[in-house]
Amino acid sequence: MASHVTSEDILEWLRKKELRYNFNESDRRIAITLSGKNTQLEALVRREPNFDFIGCRVHYPLKVPENKRIEVCELITRINHGFPFPSCTMSMSTGEVCWQTYVLIAGADFHADQFGQAFYRALEGADWWFPAFMAVIDGQQTPEQAVEQISAGFHPSREGMS
Repeated sequence: MASHVTSEDILEWLRKKELRYNFNESDRRIAITLSGKNTQLEALVRREPNFDFIGCRVHYPLKVPENKRIEVCELITRINHGFPFPSCTMSMSTGEVCWQTYVLIAGADFHADQFGQAFYRALEGADWWFPAFMAVIDGQQTPEQAVEQISAGFHPSREGMS
């Protein structure tokens, strides 16, 4: 059964939240830049036309240097292990790190609360864990130390997103 969800549903949700965005009509991709407590993030949201889901991808404003990618992979594995759904990835070829969540929409209408949870989960996770990535990339901590320090106070909140 086909979904009734459209890009306009997502755009309306963003307008209600008073979030500024850029909408690329040709590929139906929505870009939102937000400032968190730890870094500025770019979120890309798209109702995937060939699949029954909405994808939310949040990108870090950095590329992991090639000599740090194995350590960052360990960091990502340690972070994802603590989540019910792994949500952080890195391209080994480019060093791009992103957080991603999905909303399944097969045969469904748009559910603003469900979309909001997925959208903010990716943003909050990315912002919360950013200092751990920087500590590992800068050589200040091992992946294990970085996860230990950040997870000691893990309780992300939308309060820091603007």
